[in-house]
Amino acid sequence: VDVPIAQVSTGEWHFVVLSWSAAAGEVKAYLDGVQTGTTQGGPATKNWSFTDPASIGRDYYEEVVGGAGGLTYFAGKIDETRVYSRALSAGEIKGL
Repeated sequence: VDVPIAQVSTGEWHFVVLSWSAAAGEVKAYLDGVQTGTTQGGPATKNWSFTDPASIGRDYYEEVVGGAGGLTYFAGKIDETRVYSRALSAGEIKGL
């Protein structure tokens, strides 16, 4: 799920949330408390097992054109991260 980058102004803090529900088979993206996107199926329905260390601000991808993988990093500052054991509702996200 992409957060529309055109809505993100530089030099200001923004509130970004990704909410994943395996039961619903969907991932929702929120920017500053407003839902900006939803995806269903694919990775949203995968039974993820987190045996590897989790990363925030870094993405490792293996399936790219030509089969070469690599690392990408977030070019900014990240503050006050949280991980919940369940998908939050839109109302709960607005209240954070």
